[in-house]
Amino acid sequence: MGNPRPIKRNKYISERELELYTNIGRDFLENDLGQEVYYYKIDLESTQIDDLYGESYASDIVFENPVVLYGRISFADAEQKSYDEQNKVQYVEIGNMMAHFYDNHLKEQNVTFSKGDYIAYRFSEENVKFYQITHDGRDNESLIYTFAGKRPFFTSIIAAPVDRDKINVAD
Repeated sequence: MGNPRPIKRNKYISERELELYTNIGRDFLENDLGQEVYYYKIDLESTQIDDLYGESYASDIVFENPVVLYGRISFADAEQKSYDEQNKVQYVEIGNMMAHFYDNHLKEQNVTFSKGDYIAYRFSEENVKFYQITHDGRDNESLIYTFAGKRPFFTSIIAAPVDRDKINVAD
């Protein structure tokens, strides 16, 4: 089988139109919806890493300056779990965060997500939850991440909740 033919989709959507739609979406996210997160990238140069296991204590992890990002944020449903089989001691596990960001916004902020980095979301002034990135959005090859199948224009990540004492940052 020789080289496949080039993809020629959406002849009627120009780059200029795509940029217009992206700008309208970003304006809505940043000015109307206003869902912001704080991205904490681990500074691998300054973080103390154990030579044997390649791990670090929370107190040894150093972060770059947090970056404020605007995106579409949603959360999976919380789950009621139990420590024992009789369900005597129960707790609620909050759900994973799913976040979607425009690629041009990430480029402007010089952000490339990595698995293991952290995201903070402020539910209220007193209630800040931290999440660790488990899916960094780098393998989003589905057409749902494109505008009309033309080209990708946003990145989606998934992050799991972490205990506040597992991350050493000031609020």
